[in-house]
Amino acid sequence: MMNNDFFTLLTAVGKAKLAAAASGGAPLKLSQMAVGEGDNGAYYTPAESQTALKSEAWRAGLNHLSTDPANPSWIVAELVIPDQVGGFTIREVGVFDADGALFAVGKFPESYKPVLADGANKQLYVRMILEVSNAAAVTLMVDPSVVLATRGSVDSRIAEELAKLDGKPSVRAATTGPATLTGLQAVDGVALQLGDRVLVKNQAAGADNGIYVAGVGNWARAADANISLEVTPGLFVAVEQGAANGGSLWQLTTPPPIALGTTALTFTQIAGNTGVAAGTYRSVTVNARGQVVGGSNPATVDDLGLGADLALPLAALPLPVVSTADSNRVAVVATAVAGQGGTVSVPAGVALSLAQEAVAGQSGRMRTFVTAAWTSPALQPSAEYYLRGQVIGGALSLYVQRGALSDARPDSLKGSSSSAGGGGFFSTALDICLARIVTGAAGSAPTVQRVINRGQDAWSATMNGNGVVYLPLDPFIKTGRISTGIVTPHATAISTVIHGSAGWTGAGYWYAAPNRSAATYAVGVSLGWVPGNSVIVTSSNVVGDTTASVCTGMFDHVAGKSMWQVLQLEHQLGDVDGVNSDEHLMGMGHKNMLQADYDAGLAISFANCVNAVLTWEVVR
Repeated sequence: MMNNDFFTLLTAVGKAKLAAAASGGAPLKLSQMAVGEGDNGAYYTPAESQTALKSEAWRAGLNHLSTDPANPSWIVAELVIPDQVGGFTIREVGVFDADGALFAVGKFPESYKPVLADGANKQLYVRMILEVSNAAAVTLMVDPSVVLATRGSVDSRIAEELAKLDGKPSVRAATTGPATLTGLQAVDGVALQLGDRVLVKNQAAGADNGIYVAGVGNWARAADANISLEVTPGLFVAVEQGAANGGSLWQLTTPPPIALGTTALTFTQIAGNTGVAAGTYRSVTVNARGQVVGGSNPATVDDLGLGADLALPLAALPLPVVSTADSNRVAVVATAVAGQGGTVSVPAGVALSLAQEAVAGQSGRMRTFVTAAWTSPALQPSAEYYLRGQVIGGALSLYVQRGALSDARPDSLKGSSSSAGGGGFFSTALDICLARIVTGAAGSAPTVQRVINRGQDAWSATMNGNGVVYLPLDPFIKTGRISTGIVTPHATAISTVIHGSAGWTGAGYWYAAPNRSAATYAVGVSLGWVPGNSVIVTSSNVVGDTTASVCTGMFDHVAGKSMWQVLQLEHQLGDVDGVNSDEHLMGMGHKNMLQADYDAGLAISFANCVNAVLTWEVVR
């Protein structure tokens, strides 16, 4: 009993014939091989007593017969079933001698041999391995009409044809300069070993270029590139290793005809490392083959080759913009310093746009910069400074300058860190103001009022239900106007928008109410002056009222004061003559400015609003 599912065995007839041949009889000649479908279309266990296959489907002469190189007692028999033969399933195989006797039989893995009518066809290769005690007793001979060429001759012929192809097997290294074509040496940093292939491409005599094999003595041209027929225009070869040429691909660009050893050979790199380090470049140099052979990162627009005629006049440049969600302001950290007025610091990573001069005093270009971490020198106590930035040498440079809010904008549009004053002007295209800094007593932290840089001076918000919105504020805002109203009345409640910040010293209200049908006009005091009250921006007095309001504030940042007035029109929808609802309300209030107003913004509280739109417009 065999342990394997699939196996071959010699039949009783085969054993007898093999024994007779081994004892001096006529050599045994195996000539044919057959395949069958098994016992009624099923597997069976082959037996020594068999003289035929159970269900032979096809038989032909052997395509190949040999002993196994690693196992001399094994005989390998091969059969090829051609495309046009098929329509059966192979489950059994057999080898026959020249007399037609079944020499060996085998159980074969089930394989269907299709024909074209099945929708597909293929050649099928069947191989049997026979283990015999004396392989020498078997004559290894096949019909020459079946196999006309030996494998060795086929392999040799294939090698000859491959040598004529343009694509050559890779070389280990390639020269970077003229080389002595003898002995084992280092080429492009590679220590050559006996038999290494080398692309020689830099010889003084171009006819000596080519593909060589390194040796202890003189190098010889490689077998696939040692005759003119094998060295033709378009030949290409890959280089495996090397500091300069490793991973590159080279092509022979010499035009025909080529006489090897006489014609100068020129090899050109068509792929691989060109000496440019991996990375991102703003400017590159490309050769005639489309390869990047140089790269650089210009630091300025002038390095990029942009002429001054591409810049805008200074008057046409937009104001700087800080790209943050914090009302377009840069974070500024104030730190106390013993015996000094403290320092201020700016974090890294904040993007902002600022113009760089192209022609001094005439034109410039907008650029984007990202802040690096920066800390000011120690400031003097009880002084006023301005944190500013401008472009110097193509880079963003931050500095502090003494000044006051009353300082006029300089004609140059730029401040100077070395100036004793004059730094209290708002941002210009060439100089961005980031904060007003007021120092106190020595050893205390400075007070910082950050400046908004967003390129426009209006904001808007939609109010629904109850909540708070914050109106951005900085020390350069001289006046501001809130426009809002109750366009859609709340169905059941009075809608209100009111200043929610602290610091109010008081507010008062007056009204005027026309009665068109009676041709009268009533005026009076609604609330009078109430200390501590804040200004109401707009409010519906009764459910169903609509309003339109303008609330205007003026600011004295030096004194820390603000004064507000409000004008409100009020009307109830559906009231034809206005007897019950038409009113003109006027109010005013005073407020002390707090640090929270500069940090978070002016708080505006709202209640019972339905899609109420508020806008905040400022004048600097």
